Order: sequence, then structure tokens, then C-alpha cells
Amino acid sequence: MRVAFSANPALGHVLPVLPLAVAAREAGHDVVVLAGASCAGAIAGAGLRHVQTPTPDLPSLFARLPGREGLTGAKLAVATWRDAFAGALAEEMAAAVIDFARDWPPDLVVHEDSEQGSWIAAERLGIPHVTLQATAWRGAMQRLSDEPLNRLRVAHGLEPDPGLSRWHAWRFLTTRPASLHDPADPLPPSTRPLRPEAADESVGTVPPWVDTRAGPRVCVTMGTLPMATAAVLPWISRSFDGLAVEVIVTIAPATDPGRLGDPPPNVRLTPYVPMSRLLPTCDAIVFHAGSGTLLTALGAGVPMVLLPVGADQPANAAHAEAAGVGIALAPAAQNADAVRAALERVMGEPAYRDAAARVRDEIAAMPEPASVMRDLEALVAAR
Repeated sequence: MRVAFSANPALGHVLPVLPLAVAAREAGHDVVVLAGASCAGAIAGAGLRHVQTPTPDLPSLFARLPGREGLTGAKLAVATWRDAFAGALAEEMAAAVIDFARDWPPDLVVHEDSEQGSWIAAERLGIPHVTLQATAWRGAMQRLSDEPLNRLRVAHGLEPDPGLSRWHAWRFLTTRPASLHDPADPLPPSTRPLRPEAADESVGTVPPWVDTRAGPRVCVTMGTLPMATAAVLPWISRSFDGLAVEVIVTIAPATDPGRLGDPPPNVRLTPYVPMSRLLPTCDAIVFHAGSGTLLTALGAGVPMVLLPVGADQPANAAHAEAAGVGIALAPAAQNADAVRAALERVMGEPAYRDAAARVRDEIAAMPEPASVMRDLEALVAAR
């Protein structure tokens, strides 16, 4: 069958869909991935066909949306979800899938959860659509999509769907182990588990020093978007001065390393490193609570210090802290002394590593992409 995968135009959004897309290709299906130009390297690295959508990356989208200036925290997250993901990008992606389907009609659409237009295109085409979780589940954010997505449904000749019951009607593939679920904010009834797997080696090479360490090692990363990096990098290396650990600080592509000042001798600054290779060599991670890094760290059983800045990061940080795998610091408390104290706790108290190991085992027990793909084949066949 033909399977179209889709993602918003950012590395952190496309990487979670690639393992399932690769599983579909290896099962003999014809696969395409619809995403912006900024995702081209990752998709090509996975050996998949890339269909470029109009917006190349999230910064270029945000630059053309009014009303975001001065917003931070929850207000910025709401505006991003409602106006960008459920608004401009959803309109663009729905049109892109319908246009592409004229020459290549898919039998199934699989989209990451923040990409909200392709499922409406699938409804218009009369084919099944599946949501793959790439971000923290937040029921309140889903409800923000009701008005713009119903407007989009009507624009494409569909009946309104109050409450958006059709959105996750076929399947919602959760990449979160049970320890990260919030009983007070239940997942959709169609939820099935999917083991998260990092596809990050399709993005960059692994430097030779990764597998060579002389003592304790800590990874520090703020992801690939400038927002999180700008919030913490001016001071974060000071957290580790004199600490008896090797500290690996990964620098986002758009970040000037000079903003870190003169790092102490035990701190190594490096461009992008695949987390799936670096984190198994680490004793702890200090990071922005991004979804992909969170799951990769937990898949390696690594305890953590979480420094959420925006988007779904506060929710991720809260879930991780509740699971006992790390310490979360709110933005107002994010400073060098607090980070150092939190890091010394997660490295010194065995309970954090024990909890991370339990979650690691939960993740390992989740169904692998090939198994989930067989379920989706049966779903399409039953239709």
C-alpha cells in the first residue's frame, strides 16, 4: 500500500515519524514523507522519499505570524499551537496532501501530533489517518484546535466535527511509557503504544571521542531551536566549573558558541551529536525537556535535570519529575547554582538512576515499529 507520513517543518517533529516510516518501507510499502525543506537531510539519511511542503522551517513560519511579539511561556505555547500548528500550517498541510494525492493517492496517512492538516485531507480523501505522538499530550491544547480545524474541515467540504472526535478516531500511537502518562489528562480511546526509537543518526555523524571517556560524563543540550538555546546558554557552562565530570555541551546550528564565554577545562563544546549514541555514555543529562531528547535519555536509563522553556517542555518536565527520573527547574529558578545543585543530586542519589532504569525497561517492552506497522496494515485492510 501507499503510506504518506507528514510532520511540521522541524527536526524534532520529523524524527519521531521516521522509524515507523522505515518500518513501512521495509514491509514493502511505498512511502513518502511530507515535510519542510529543513527536514531534508534527516529524511534522506533514513533513505526515504521526501516531498517538500511550502514552509521550510518553524522560524520562517513564526516570522510571518502577527501577535507573537513579547509572548513567553504558556501564552507563547498557546499562540504557537492555535495560530501556527492548527492555523497556518494545518491549512498548508491539508492542501499539500490533497494536491499530492492527485498523482499519488495514499491508502493511509500517518502524521505527528502537532501536524494538524493532513488528517483533514485524509478525511476529504476518505482514507484512514493515524496520529503519532511526537509531543507531550495536552488535552487543553487539543481543545484549542477545535475552532480553526473545524473551519478548515468546512473549507474542504467536510461536515463540522465539534470536539474533533474524528481527529484520533483511527489510532493514536503514544510514544510515552505508562510512567509518563497523566491519569488526570487521559489519552484518546484509540491509543496504542509505539516504542520510541531515535532516528538521529540520519542527521549527523558520530565523532570518535563519543565512545571514549575517562570518568563521569554529563550531556548538556538545549535542542536545535534557538528559543531554548538563547534562554540558558549565556550562563549554563558556569554550572560545571570545577565539577569532577566531563561535560559535553551540544550547540544548536544557529547558536554562536561565543555566547558561552570561556568554558572551563572540563567542558567540551560540540556541534550536533546523535543523542542515541552520546547518552548511553553519560551519567546524567541537563536539557530543555524536549520530547525527543527526553525519550532518548529515558531509553538509555539516564537521570536528568530538566530546564523547560516553552512549547510542551513544561509538561514533559512535570511528567519526568513525577516519575522520579529527574529534577525540573522552572524558568525563574534556572541559574548556574541551581543547575549544579540539581545535577549533584541526580548523580548522587541512586533513586533517580533506579527510576530512570525502570522507565527504560518500560520503553523496551513497548511494541516496536515493525509490529505497529502490521497493526496498521490490518486497520487499512479492515476498512
